[in-house]
Amino acid sequence: MFVAPCLLLTFAVIVKTQQVPHDCPRFDYEYKLLERILMLEFTQREMTVKMELLKARLAEISSSPATNDTQPTVAFYAGLSHDINAVALGYKAVMDRVFLNQGGAYDVSNGMFRAPFTGVYEFTVHACSSPSKIAHLFMMKEGESVGFTYTVDPNWSCSGRSAVVMMQKGEHIWVEMVGYAAGMYKQSEKHVEYRTSFSGFYIGKI
Repeated sequence: MFVAPCLLLTFAVIVKTQQVPHDCPRFDYEYKLLERILMLEFTQREMTVKMELLKARLAEISSSPATNDTQPTVAFYAGLSHDINAVALGYKAVMDRVFLNQGGAYDVSNGMFRAPFTGVYEFTVHACSSPSKIAHLFMMKEGESVGFTYTVDPNWSCSGRSAVVMMQKGEHIWVEMVGYAAGMYKQSEKHVEYRTSFSGFYIGKI
């Protein structure tokens, strides 16, 4: 019969062109049904390919080395709660009032910051001294000065210094001083000044 070869021809043309030929009798229902089945098959194959590509990309991302964004935040800020008077050079100034210690790298018991991993950090020391008294404060990395600040004004004087420092994992940095450093000054319950402080944070890897 003519119908069977025509259907076979229709199937072949649809597979190749995804369109129904116009030179055969139009059995609308059969053609449309066959066309829908084939289109669903093509769509399924396309989705399968996309899913495999997505799986491959996810596997690539999960196997990539961790970036700085996946490392924990490291930052601290601590102030001096009391005055330090007439100390000799090399005295360790322990900032005993901790406002921030993200990552837990600052040790309030000894005033030392320990680098949790290798990278670049920024540290800041700030100091104030009362009239006619001076203060010199040094940021000491493993016993070597990496930055200092001082006050010399005959009136109340404050100064600060920042330093960008390369730290290896496990290295320490702390503050040493000579002279006088002013601690906390309380104007009211809500207005409290910590005039001498030490702070720092992790910048990133080189």
